[in-house]
Amino acid sequence: MFLTSLLTLALAASNASSDPGPVLSRSSRRDGIAIVVGVERYRDRLPAAKFARHDAESFSAFAEKTLGIPRQRIRTLVDDHATSADLQDALDWAKQNASATSSVVFYFSGHGTPSLKSGEPLLVPYDADLNEVDKRGLGIKTLTDALHAIPGKEKLVFLDACFSGSGDRSLISEGKRPLVPIKSLPEPKGALLVFSATSAKGVSGPSHKSAHGLFTHHLLQGLRGAADGDADNQVTAAELARYVRQNVMTEAREAGGEQEPQAQLGSYGGLSVVDDPGPDAPAVGGPQDLERECAAGVADRCADLGVLCEKGQGVAQDLAKAAALYRKACDSGLARGCRNLGILYRDGRGVPKDLAQAAALSRGACEGGDALGCHGLGYLYENARGVPQDLAQAAALYRKACEGGVAIGCVGLGTLCRDGRGIEKDPAQAATLFRKVCESGEATGCTNLGFLYDTGRGVAQDLAQAAALYRKGCESGNAEGCRNLGYLSENGRGVPLDLAQAAALYRKACESGVVVGCVGLGAFLRDGRGIAQDPAQAATLFRKACESGEATGCTNLGFLYDTGRGVAQDLAQAVALYRKGCESGEALGCTNLGLLYRDGRGIAQEPAQAATLFRKACESGEARGCTNLGNLYDNGRSVAQDPAQAAALYRKACESGNAIGCDNLGN
Repeated sequence: MFLTSLLTLALAASNASSDPGPVLSRSSRRDGIAIVVGVERYRDRLPAAKFARHDAESFSAFAEKTLGIPRQRIRTLVDDHATSADLQDALDWAKQNASATSSVVFYFSGHGTPSLKSGEPLLVPYDADLNEVDKRGLGIKTLTDALHAIPGKEKLVFLDACFSGSGDRSLISEGKRPLVPIKSLPEPKGALLVFSATSAKGVSGPSHKSAHGLFTHHLLQGLRGAADGDADNQVTAAELARYVRQNVMTEAREAGGEQEPQAQLGSYGGLSVVDDPGPDAPAVGGPQDLERECAAGVADRCADLGVLCEKGQGVAQDLAKAAALYRKACDSGLARGCRNLGILYRDGRGVPKDLAQAAALSRGACEGGDALGCHGLGYLYENARGVPQDLAQAAALYRKACEGGVAIGCVGLGTLCRDGRGIEKDPAQAATLFRKVCESGEATGCTNLGFLYDTGRGVAQDLAQAAALYRKGCESGNAEGCRNLGYLSENGRGVPLDLAQAAALYRKACESGVVVGCVGLGAFLRDGRGIAQDPAQAATLFRKACESGEATGCTNLGFLYDTGRGVAQDLAQAVALYRKGCESGEALGCTNLGLLYRDGRGIAQEPAQAATLFRKACESGEARGCTNLGNLYDNGRSVAQDPAQAAALYRKACESGNAIGCDNLGN
């Protein structure tokens, strides 16, 4: 279990076994003390922690206006005024000025990272050195020990720490907030409220709509009263836990992510807010709470419980139950319930596959204000699934999703802009959209922007920049970025030629489901380039790709059957696979099939059919098709002999890098 967007409230322990948690009221804390830290810009090589300064400034205003702490008793440290010495000085100041009746508040927004020596989570001050972060980083244990030494009736610690790593490698990617392992956090005394991620791969990003960290945005909203579920003018920790959890989860999902932090009130490191509540006491926002509230007609809770049932998180996976819960939420008017049910219908999970029903539900979600529902409907229109293909409608829906803050909506719109599908072709605008998405931490935006730099579309060609963007996409979980970076490494474009690295990147892409990565890895295994030769394993990978609809996999598998490498030679099977590749748009499949027709191998000899296939390949840019068609014109086989036409075809092949075409042209 990992911790994301950590919120810790270290308070005096309650003795009431039914206490819902500490009360965070709007009453004045005139003798309170607050230390508020926001480090957005760092001195050395760390990237910016997006919106951290705004987070801190907003929290300072909240501490004064809502918590009632006098301005002179709030120490706000931002950017270059938040060095390690500044943090220690502020803690010393708090100790000197707090009293036994004080509320002591510590807030931090910025980078967090594990210690390179012990793995202890550290807060990263402005002057930290990435390679020697232990020297200046503020350890969570050090912080909690210092807070315990400060007089006060309650200690409130809010940590919106972004960027963590594992071992001696820092995982830092602008806009993202990776996770610190919970097990490495210390066990401070007192009650705690923790928001934890359900997946070690989860990340917390910024909320561009509010210009805050996503967690801080909903934290402040909740503390200002939005979390006051019973309208008693007090926000309890239980109410805050429920509110922040629900809203962070919803907004992350609307932005195209699946971050689902789980609020746990009263349990952390074996400690409890309450004394022995009993084994049946539900966690805040846990399945039992959700079940009860859903039964009471709270649509949001039905949708939340549906997510748990769909993913098997905290409950047994039950797709049919998930569908029923989403339907109940949808029927109650909750747009995201309709959207999630539509996805199940689209994929045939828990309900019979029904693309028309998926489209209807996605439309209802979109019309109900769910931006991710608009994206889903746009995808269906783009791909003619459940509705007639309508690229203009897809573009409009992607735009609506993008303007609603859904990153993958911007990616969809950018892709249509790039290619001029359903919208005026505008690669420069596509680059703008992809850059916006990449800077928000969405990996697909980085990979797509890298492709534009790779090909010089909408931006000046810059292979080094393309490689950097592919790497950013790959390291942030986009497998296509890994595949594209592997291709650059294989060919020494923008990065040094490194076949072993290329093979590793192709493998990573393949294992993540990008079948073209399987083709790349298979080619290396077939030829023993950058990896030990293994034609049989190559055949397995090519077959996997072919069966997944990747035409290059079919052509490459056909070549193995053609030559008897890794499989028993079978020319009839080679013919079938080349044909499948050719008919799916893979020009080399057409060339190879043409060679079999020309020579009568595995199929009746038909030079005229060979000419047709070579022409098709050549017109698609496959140089060997041009060379072979030129040879037919050169020798008058199935076409009228035409040396001039032969020379033109050899020249085209040669200019495309085919050495045989160059040789034939010279002769």
